[in-house]
Amino acid sequence: MKMQKTANIIEIFSSVQGEGPYVGYRQIFIRFSGCNLACDYCDTDFQPQELCNLQSIKIKNPVSVEKLLEAVSDVMKIPHQAISLTGGEPLLNTAFLLEFLPEFRDKFPETKIYLETNGTLFEELKKIIDYTDIISMDLKLKSSTGSEFLYEQHKKFIEIALNNNKEIFAKAVITDKISDEEIKEIAGLLNSFGVEVPLVLQPVTLSAPTSCSQLLKIQAKFLEKLPDTRIIPQVHRFLGLL
Repeated sequence: MKMQKTANIIEIFSSVQGEGPYVGYRQIFIRFSGCNLACDYCDTDFQPQELCNLQSIKIKNPVSVEKLLEAVSDVMKIPHQAISLTGGEPLLNTAFLLEFLPEFRDKFPETKIYLETNGTLFEELKKIIDYTDIISMDLKLKSSTGSEFLYEQHKKFIEIALNNNKEIFAKAVITDKISDEEIKEIAGLLNSFGVEVPLVLQPVTLSAPTSCSQLLKIQAKFLEKLPDTRIIPQVHRFLGLL
């Protein structure tokens, strides 16, 4: 008998998407623990938890595929545009997702599968690419993360998505420390694919906010090279939502 995979999940909840071009859509969020990066601006506790928060109740970790499907089914009493796989970094759980996602898709064929990822684990993306519909991929800038820009990992990641005809957009958390060199590097990356990859600039929320005038100046520099560059803050924070 095959042993069913499990995963440590921090929380499962229904809310509106608060980031990127799908702001306002109702989604079910499945937040996995664990991350392969440690960004300076990160506002999420992604350490493994003993208990997983499911709306107003708690379930014990690790969570099985069967239990997660049951939990998601209970939340799907109203229509949801997508389930959002988030974290941490959900691609640290591809063995689990390879069992869960086919079952979810069979049960809810009209609901999109939305992957929120740091865009570095391209080999793991290959494993579940057939079960994703929308990919929100972070670009990790040194000016905001404190770490070197992972150009090659990001490039391979986007190539896999585009080669499999998946919808993908890039999201960069920015501060007023962003440099012209970083802007040039991002533009060079996103312009290298021969198709337009939308870019969302997301002002950092944990430190001193970047002024509106500064945001507009930063966007203007991007627009010279990337016509589809948008400023979209974390809307759920303004609404006081999870």
